[in-house]
Amino acid sequence: MSRTTRVQLEAAAAALRLEEEQRLGKLYGSLLSDVLLLRSRDNDVRKEGGRLLFNGRAISAEELQAKAARERRLLGQSQPDKGKHVARTVAGHKVGDRVSLKARRSAAAQVPLAAVKEKLAGAALASKARAEQASTDLGPAPRLEWLPVEQLGVDRRYQREMGKDNWAHVHRILREWNWLHYQPIVVAPKEGGAGYVVVDGQHRLEAAKKHPLIDRLPCYVVDAVDVAQQARAFVALNARRIGVTRLQRFWAAHAAGEPTAKRIYRICSEAGVTITKSGGVLPPKTTFATFTIEKLLPLGGGNITAALKILAATHGDKPDVFKSAWIFALTNLVAAKDVDRDRLVRTMTGVDLDQVAAAARSARATSGGSMEKAVLAELRSRCVPGTARVGDRSWERTRALCS
Repeated sequence: MSRTTRVQLEAAAAALRLEEEQRLGKLYGSLLSDVLLLRSRDNDVRKEGGRLLFNGRAISAEELQAKAARERRLLGQSQPDKGKHVARTVAGHKVGDRVSLKARRSAAAQVPLAAVKEKLAGAALASKARAEQASTDLGPAPRLEWLPVEQLGVDRRYQREMGKDNWAHVHRILREWNWLHYQPIVVAPKEGGAGYVVVDGQHRLEAAKKHPLIDRLPCYVVDAVDVAQQARAFVALNARRIGVTRLQRFWAAHAAGEPTAKRIYRICSEAGVTITKSGGVLPPKTTFATFTIEKLLPLGGGNITAALKILAATHGDKPDVFKSAWIFALTNLVAAKDVDRDRLVRTMTGVDLDQVAAAARSARATSGGSMEKAVLAELRSRCVPGTARVGDRSWERTRALCS
């Protein structure tokens, strides 16, 4: 490759990088440095439908900043000065600046577009090949053994201390112990003595010690010969996990025929609402708020169905609507004795959801509490104190759909 061609390709790549930096700057604004740090720590951080997602879970800007601050403390880095620090490119430009690319583009324009695409495709393929490269050092092979519980212990130099929540988890395992649901714990031979130390699975071990019918456990024995290797194994086992979401747990429970999951599915189906199997922007009349609906079950399945029907009849054509806050607020209003159902329908017919959400966020910023309760308070103030205006026939049709 000639020097001129190489320079042209580098100029084209630099232009693409700058455009990407500008795009990210506009997308994340002051959060960009936090987003990039968390991504560098193997977290999936992105923005979809106006929402920040952290490893697939919706998160606020404040929560994201707190997570980034924690990572900086772990790395021994100082916190960035939000008031003075300005992210810049290698060329000295601030992220979000408008920069003339005329000179660079004129050089890049001399390179055939096919050549640039081929170069980028080659880089992408090389990156994919590196990502899929298999390990060549597998380490010593582990073995599976049934080991006596009294031979198993925990090294507190790197293991978590057992607090109130930990013991609650242990007792939950104890109550629900079933070999069909058991996963072998990971252990290593104790350094300089008989027995084994638990690298991963101390909650299961503590539950087994309390169980009167268990004296041995199936263990995955790894040859980590000293505490340093054991600690590294502990970090690797706990840092690379992808947590099971509440939505995934719901669908697993539904497939297993659990009554609560089946009841939630039936409530949504009766209202004409679909429960999604993935995150992201919700299509119209689609929800992933199964956990919220489960918490609302004491108010009655009929009230939840009525709330979903009201939301479907008044805003069912809009995406990203059937979320926890609206379902929680409407179900509580439907179940409240001092709220007239017709007035609630009239209110929802003419309400601007974005306006209500903005008012709820503002109230929450000053008074605290959850978004669900803030939306409930805002809707209640609109439909209880005064009489809402009745629309024309469109409202009558809406009321009929919700009855």
